[in-house]
Amino acid sequence: LAGEVISLLADRFPQPLTTRAVAEELIRDKEFALKILLFCREKGYVKTVGKPKGGEYKKWLKWTVTPEARQKILAKSNQPQQPYQ
Repeated sequence: LAGEVISLLADRFPQPLTTRAVAEELIRDKEFALKILLFCREKGYVKTVGKPKGGEYKKWLKWTVTPEARQKILAKSNQPQQPYQ
């Protein structure tokens, strides 16, 4: 599932997604999606970006891939596919 989260955020780059949006895409609840996102952040694959201004939305987190993870994804997608033997 962590790979799906990273792929989702990379596909939507540079637009950050909220935890709720990630949960909806994964068809999971927000708490479970948050655990996956926190795991990915701990590993350095994703990061949180600016919180919206306003008192009632302080707990919203928006997520995107880190520049390092994005470079790895782009490098991997540019490699020619090896034929199966």
